[in-house]
Amino acid sequence: MVTTSFSEQDICRLPQETGNCAEFRERWFFDYDNGECHRFMFSGCNGNENNFASFVECEKRCSKESVPEEPTELQFKTGKILS
Repeated sequence: MVTTSFSEQDICRLPQETGNCAEFRERWFFDYDNGECHRFMFSGCNGNENNFASFVECEKRCSKESVPEEPTELQFKTGKILS
């Protein structure tokens, strides 16, 4: 069995996944491109970790202040990645 562990930044970059069960409930995911948390209907299983019980929990984990921007290609080439 392979277990994948995501950092907090990685979790916030995952796409929204509804899952594939039939117990729909309201949840929140972070849309990294827009920098906002959005509501969605989660099926109850087989989603990913970008899935929060509340807007506040989503914002606390993933707001732009807590998630650094991805380094640019130039920063990778020069090794100058500023925090």
